[in-house]
Amino acid sequence: MAALVIFLFLAGLALVAGGIILLVRRGAGAGSSGPRVPVPATVVRQVGLRQPPVLEVDYPGPDGRPLRGRVSVPMSAAGFGQALLTGGSPTTVWVDPRRPEDISLQQSGRSGSGRALGGALMLFFGLGALFFGAMFSFLLPFG
Repeated sequence: MAALVIFLFLAGLALVAGGIILLVRRGAGAGSSGPRVPVPATVVRQVGLRQPPVLEVDYPGPDGRPLRGRVSVPMSAAGFGQALLTGGSPTTVWVDPRRPEDISLQQSGRSGSGRALGGALMLFFGLGALFFGAMFSFLLPFG
């Protein structure tokens, strides 16, 4: 029983630390890709049956040559309308001029929602492991 309590405490601490690191890095990395410029784009198709959807778009690069890229629809009110776009629909993508393949449907860059969700889940399960470790520690015999 003591080994279980120690394992729960160690796993809980590791998960809490990992969750905090993911959440802090997401906050620090939001918008760190540099200034983006709006570029008109045309939706080619939706890729796969994922949620949130991924759109394949054609757009001009900074030098004028045509580029094609994939971009995730953000999980927001604005993203709901973008999720309904079909092939041939016009839209706007935000391009990092230094890296033209880095495109986004929002000015701030990648939303990082996957990293934020992962960090929140790690934090939740870490706190749960710490809680259950504390509860099981009361079951250990004193002495």
